[in-house]
Amino acid sequence: MSRSCNFSKDRKKIIENMKKILLFACVCMGMMLVSCDNGPSLKKVVTGDATNITDYSAQLHGTLNVDPNGYASFYCGILIAKTQEEIKEHVGKYYQSSSIQDKAFQVNVYGLTPNTHYYYCTWVAMNRIEDKSFGKIKAFTTLDGTGVPEGEEHPNTNYVAKPFSVSSKKQVYFSPGNLQYQPNATIWRFASQQVDYLGSANRNTALTYDGWIDLFGWSTEEGFSYFGVSTDTAANYYSGTFKDWGCKRIGRDEANTWRTMSLEEWSYVTSKRNNCHELIGCALVMDVKGLILLPDDWQCPEGVTFKPGFYPSEDKAGYGAHQNIDDIEWQALEHAGAIFLPAAGYRAGLDVGNVQVDAFYWTSTANDADKAYYMYFNPSVVDCNSWWRHHAYSVRLVRDVNK
Repeated sequence: MSRSCNFSKDRKKIIENMKKILLFACVCMGMMLVSCDNGPSLKKVVTGDATNITDYSAQLHGTLNVDPNGYASFYCGILIAKTQEEIKEHVGKYYQSSSIQDKAFQVNVYGLTPNTHYYYCTWVAMNRIEDKSFGKIKAFTTLDGTGVPEGEEHPNTNYVAKPFSVSSKKQVYFSPGNLQYQPNATIWRFASQQVDYLGSANRNTALTYDGWIDLFGWSTEEGFSYFGVSTDTAANYYSGTFKDWGCKRIGRDEANTWRTMSLEEWSYVTSKRNNCHELIGCALVMDVKGLILLPDDWQCPEGVTFKPGFYPSEDKAGYGAHQNIDDIEWQALEHAGAIFLPAAGYRAGLDVGNVQVDAFYWTSTANDADKAYYMYFNPSVVDCNSWWRHHAYSVRLVRDVNK
């Protein structure tokens, strides 16, 4: 009898313990469900990788775990900072993504410092942008920006730099060609010849492009489009003060060897120098339309004729009608210090236009928050004006004679 009672008591204990185990399991499952809905195990946004990293830019990616179509207002983007502590405190620079595809988004970040470690995370906000949720913190390091392709020093060995006055007290040397850039490799160089321009290739402008471009939006310090390498037309991509292209290493020239001329300097060299009207003229050079500028102390080589001035109409045929210079003649002119600016047109977004019709060369001078000044020419005129900063124009750099 006692053995039966003991067995009954043991069975009751076993049943009570099983109930406790089941209750504990149910509580744990409930906690897991709550965690999946609201806790850290499944965040509303996932931080992706950093790709296409250069010395000054990167593409940062994110993925949503919520459906953006289910909200009246929806925002997502990237937060970036130089320290992990700032990111944890949600302090840094916020970028908002302009598009979402299949719950994936990316942000192109510009204006970064070379050879610098950055931390970043994704963020998302539903209905109110102030109420943000954040993804996991990740990090990347920018490149040092010192890459130089072999043989890209100054391949135009025929060009001899001579002084050009840009004010009553200052002279400069022009670079041996227009500025060019390879986005994927983050390499700057000058065109191999003064007549070189890239035209429609500028439609490929993107951080991943492994070719060369030579039309740039106006370069700014604070804007998202650092050095104007962007097809975005939003004003905030080009906002802030000017950031000179010459601060980069170009070819084998160290950083800050070259600089961009101001509005006053472009105006002076084209229309205010002593005897300036005899030192400028439109031309067709080696079948390329453009503008010739001659140095202050010009002496025309024997056997070559230079015709200053312009054609009486804007017809693009006017370049060759005014004067047509072949390769032999140009070698002599260039060796004597002549500068040629090709009529390379412009780019607006992905549209490239007016190539070999007219030309636009950026100055370092802002007009207002949205516009900046440029030097312009066609076969009949040379002038300076201002236009939207997101338009991509040619860049021709100079260095001071006494530098």
